[in-house]
Amino acid sequence: MLFKNIVLIDDDQIFNFIHHKVIEQINNSIPIITFQSSQTALTFFETKEKNDNANEKTLVFLDINMPFLNGFELIEKVMEQNCSTEHLVFYVVSSTLNEKEIERATAYELVKGFYSKPLTAQIITEILTAE
Repeated sequence: MLFKNIVLIDDDQIFNFIHHKVIEQINNSIPIITFQSSQTALTFFETKEKNDNANEKTLVFLDINMPFLNGFELIEKVMEQNCSTEHLVFYVVSSTLNEKEIERATAYELVKGFYSKPLTAQIITEILTAE
């Protein structure tokens, strides 16, 4: 599946930069949108859903541990606010080793998988070709 765009949500600017560069090396034709704030990302999703065709998928790489609105809270708000989710494909990317957080992340219907930071070219290639 070809994604309309890829969204990176992580408060760590270094990981956003690394993941952006790795994705660009694999596929530089898909626009990459980066957020350091999950609150800003939520606004983007709310606006985006009004303009999107469900056939145009957005791949989202989401960190869990962020200030103000963590990854879990972002997912819950996206579901609560009835944002159209059929065009969103979420993968959680985190440095957590906490099994309960990993289980919680993958329990959401929106989340297709969990990966430890940093994402590698192999992981990104697998995701891009599997979806």
